[in-house]
Amino acid sequence: MTFQNTPAIALAAAAVSFFAMADVLAAATGAGETGTTITYTASGVFASQPTSGSDPLELAGEHFTVTINVGSSTPPSQTGRNWALYSDLTLKGRVHSGLVGNAPVTIGSSSANIQQLIDPGQYDEFRMGAPLKVFSLHISIVADITLPAGTLSGPLLQTFNPVTLSPSDASFTYTYDGASTTLAIQSGTLTATSSGAPAADNAR
Repeated sequence: MTFQNTPAIALAAAAVSFFAMADVLAAATGAGETGTTITYTASGVFASQPTSGSDPLELAGEHFTVTINVGSSTPPSQTGRNWALYSDLTLKGRVHSGLVGNAPVTIGSSSANIQQLIDPGQYDEFRMGAPLKVFSLHISIVADITLPAGTLSGPLLQTFNPVTLSPSDASFTYTYDGASTTLAIQSGTLTATSSGAPAADNAR
């Protein structure tokens, strides 16, 4: 998510479209699912200064909310001993940008992914990524969140209690035209809640 050679008008328009989707991290539901829907929601405030990059979308210090809804029986697209990747999910969200004033902008993608990893006794990890197309601009986003050890019972889809986000354990990177900006998440929460029929326990 970098716009050095983009005219100001295109950049502003991109920001509007890019941010006109962030009320929820993403609504991601696989085809043919039954039973419980698990909703992953991240919300908070970006740090006031980027960790790296020039922050052309002016996200520093701004609020965001994103959500991913996925059926608990959705199979992972890839797995390893202690990790699982879920692909082709629908992402939706809303975020504020200094480029467009007080009104939030919505973002979305139908090719989002989430990955859950565990390192027993050390830490757990939640990652979210998605490609976005805003007008003719191609942007990618990645969020990387380290969870306290034991938050996840295994790498498969599951609910967990709210996790507090801070600069030491949560970051967000956006890339455009090969240039990236990384922002720490100053404060916020990540939750995973369920609705519908009870879900089966996840295997480790």
